[in-house]
Amino acid sequence: MSEIQDYAQSLFDGGLNCAESTIASLSKFLGVESDLIPKIATGFGGGFSRTKSVCGAVTGAIMGLGLLFGRNQAQERKETCYGKTQEFITSFLETFGSLNCFELSGIDFNTPEGARLYKEKVHNECCVKLVRFAVERVLSMRPE
Repeated sequence: MSEIQDYAQSLFDGGLNCAESTIASLSKFLGVESDLIPKIATGFGGGFSRTKSVCGAVTGAIMGLGLLFGRNQAQERKETCYGKTQEFITSFLETFGSLNCFELSGIDFNTPEGARLYKEKVHNECCVKLVRFAVERVLSMRPE
């Protein structure tokens, strides 16, 4: 499992945001190729584009759960995906105590001070853990 975590971290350390890194690594390990990945996740980084909302690792993971359990047609069941998403959210909350980027990181990415703290400390001490957890947890939920 550390292989996907290492890959996700390398994307994250290389400049992709948390949501992009999470969905890009999950899609690679699930064998899903699309020009839309990680592009589709760009606006989710930093708590919905630095608005202090839901953590990008969480939103990237939910997109990954969609790749695993989502549907293509309205008549297909969505309950499995919803259940797996709820399971993921419960485990994230139990582990980290919040889904909120601002609560998890303690910084406002829109301020010079927040940007500085992110680069100096928060990226490595907080956000990397969230991305690594997200990809590991989603892959552990794959159907047998």
